[in-house]
Amino acid sequence: MWKAPVGYLNGDETSLVRDTSKAPLVRQAFEWFATGRFLKREVLDKIAALGITSRHSKPLKSQSSGNILKNPGCCGRLVSPRWGFVGDGDGEPLVNVKTFNLVQALMSGKRGGCVGRRRRDHEDFPLRRFVRCAQCKEAVTGSWFKGKAGKRYAYYRCRESGCSHFIVSKDALETAFVELLESLRPKPGYLSLFREIVLDVWKQWRIEAGTLRRTLEGRAVSLHERID
Repeated sequence: MWKAPVGYLNGDETSLVRDTSKAPLVRQAFEWFATGRFLKREVLDKIAALGITSRHSKPLKSQSSGNILKNPGCCGRLVSPRWGFVGDGDGEPLVNVKTFNLVQALMSGKRGGCVGRRRRDHEDFPLRRFVRCAQCKEAVTGSWFKGKAGKRYAYYRCRESGCSHFIVSKDALETAFVELLESLRPKPGYLSLFREIVLDVWKQWRIEAGTLRRTLEGRAVSLHERID
């Protein structure tokens, strides 16, 4: 009834057939976008670089890329623009329903991801989204507050509504984070010892490699003598 979406080919009157050249790239596009680390434009550029094209073998446009990520046919659902959901298709799904729904949520802005990445990744709050609340396990956010005297204060806080367990000043959290990094830094003595261990192992490997080489060279001489 409709043209096959990118990633499929029209088979007989009732079937969709997986396009072996494009289907893996469509699936990869969903997986990349589902991570929340890429914008639609970035996903398009990545799969275009891998060689994906439109149904007419032309370069994909931005709108076409968005249509791929929105097409429910990719997860095996048939949806009519006029009547809505029709049923399950008989073609093999390119992505599972969970991944498809996650991508739709990201594109609609209902889930955190690159849809609003430039707005959320702010240099004032580098730990935002990387630190989690110990109470509800949600990633914390950061924001500025203005005091009564007009002075501005920066805080990290839990973004889960109703959770007041986590709220800490920007300076306190970032200082604690730097102290944590310092505590994880190997001591100079350990680095020196590690270097000595690596050198000892490398020297032992050289000795073993030399022994093996001499053995193989002796076998080669013996085989040449047999050939002669």
